[in-house]
Amino acid sequence: MAPAFDEGPQFAIDKPAGLPCPHLGPDHLCTIHAQLTDKGFPGCATYDCLGAGQLVTQHLFKGKSWRDHPDLARPMIDAFRAMRDIQDMLQLVDMTETLNLSEDHAVERARLLAELAPTRWSPEFLVRAEETDLVGRCRTYLASLQSVV
Repeated sequence: MAPAFDEGPQFAIDKPAGLPCPHLGPDHLCTIHAQLTDKGFPGCATYDCLGAGQLVTQHLFKGKSWRDHPDLARPMIDAFRAMRDIQDMLQLVDMTETLNLSEDHAVERARLLAELAPTRWSPEFLVRAEETDLVGRCRTYLASLQSVV
C-alpha cells in the first residue's frame, strides 16, 4: 500500500504511493505471491521492509486496517515511511558492532541504539524521532565511521 513502484525490470506496472497494489487481496495478502517473479514482480520478492509494516499495523495502530478505517490510511502511510527509515538505521547502527570503534564512537553507537530501541516504538516516538532528526543523526554517525572501515 505505502510504497510506490515504477514499471520496469522489477515491477510489471506503475503503482503510486498510497494506493493498494492490484494484487493485494482483501486479507492483506498478495494474491500472486507464489508467482511474483513469473508475473513480473521480482522487486516484491526481494523487498524487505525490515518489519516496519508489521510494527506500524500491529503496534502503532493496534491491528486496525486502513480498509476498515479509511481515515487511518494517510497516518499509516506516513508512519510506515518513518518506521522504515528507523528500521534501516537500527540495522545499520547495530551492524557497526563488528568494527574496531573508538570510545567516542562506541558511546555514540550505544546512545543511538538506545534511542532506536524497539521498546520505544509508538506514534509519539515517531514524532520525537523526526523532531530530533534521529535518522539524520544516525546517518552522520555512520558517515563518521569511514575512517574506521
